[in-house]
Amino acid sequence: MKTHTVLKKNMYFFGLFIVSMLLFPGFVSAYTITHIGASIRGDFVLEPAKIELFTNPGHESVTELQVTNRTDDTLTFSVSIEDMSGSDDPMRPVLLLGDKQGPYSLRDYIKPEIDTFTLKSGERITLPVTISIPLDAEPGGLYGSVLFESRSIGQSEEASRTISRLGALLFVRVNGDVAESGALEDFRVSGGSPVSFTQEPIGFEMLYRNSGSVHVNPYGMITVRNLFGLTVGEIEVTPYYAMPESLRYRKVMWEHGPLFGYYTATLEQNRGYDDIVDTRTLSFGVLPWRESLIAFILILFVIFGGRWIITTFEFKRKK
Repeated sequence: MKTHTVLKKNMYFFGLFIVSMLLFPGFVSAYTITHIGASIRGDFVLEPAKIELFTNPGHESVTELQVTNRTDDTLTFSVSIEDMSGSDDPMRPVLLLGDKQGPYSLRDYIKPEIDTFTLKSGERITLPVTISIPLDAEPGGLYGSVLFESRSIGQSEEASRTISRLGALLFVRVNGDVAESGALEDFRVSGGSPVSFTQEPIGFEMLYRNSGSVHVNPYGMITVRNLFGLTVGEIEVTPYYAMPESLRYRKVMWEHGPLFGYYTATLEQNRGYDDIVDTRTLSFGVLPWRESLIAFILILFVIFGGRWIITTFEFKRKK
């Protein structure tokens, strides 16, 4: 009889646990701190730096962020939430807005499990973050950041000093009909000159204008051909985010072998939606000074050597 009562009680608590998991999934997750023996590099790291989420109105999602202390001190952390937006400054792809509410505000829907914690040297925290989208949310993009600020604590509070601040960027898209619009605005060689006089890696720069109401992730390929139309290089443009109503700058480097002469580079970039591809072609030259000097000397040798041979041959014929 006693065994039967204990069994019923265990089944009751097990059933209660299952129900709580179904009704309150956010409560089941709990932060954990583990010692991983990270090497000392004088900083802390946050992973992942970017989270992209597709969701529906009324839906709740839980994601996890990890912070690792790679200093030789004990650090205390504070967690804060800010909205973010894009800008027309191509060198600033994301603006953190502090206390201001953004045009695509997400901050009120983000809830980390805790907002302060302490990590000893070599420790890592896995922190659940809940994102709750309201039922009346309209389709489109919502953008915010979870920020971690660290302090190294000495013998007293006065001895504390701020180490740094890192943020994880959250890109949330509420499913439904949205306005996707954007295009490649510019494609150019880095440095402003179409001619390079060294064999250094060549940079290619792109400007993408996102005129829509949701972020997109353009990507593509750059194909480099020589004067004869033969492919001498391919550079992948990996996906990069472009915030809504903003201008996004992207640069890729081409690590190439020996080059000399005239080349073309063709960029085929997918806009990140509807499989639309923008194509741009540019021309550039590579004239390294050593190779150019050798070529110049050879040209002079051919010109003056040829003249000398012709003159000598004609002189002998006259004799």
